[in-house]
Amino acid sequence: MPQAAYDGETMHRYFDATTDLVILILMGVVPLASSKNAEFVYANIPGMSTSAEIREQMEIAGNGPGARAAGVAIAVESIRQVGSRITGAYIVPPLGLYSSAITIIEGLNRLSLG
Repeated sequence: MPQAAYDGETMHRYFDATTDLVILILMGVVPLASSKNAEFVYANIPGMSTSAEIREQMEIAGNGPGARAAGVAIAVESIRQVGSRITGAYIVPPLGLYSSAITIIEGLNRLSLG
């Protein structure tokens, strides 16, 4: 289980670096809750990063429900980008917002990850 990722590119680099290993990979997903949260991850959590594009998306989304919805959309998209290469995903809802995990799962059910 690698550190949580916010974009498919990060996960693809991880996969490419481990192609010689026979392992099952679960993608970590921690939906962003706000622009401040995205900036905190970027500046303070080793092994996790938020790209300038993702930080900008979160800044545009503002705070509150709009930001949480943007964080969920980013999480769904990041899983979609690598869906055929992962065994599964573990979702860590931010700030006790367990409904965000349900929303991510519902979003994934509407997609073909294949």
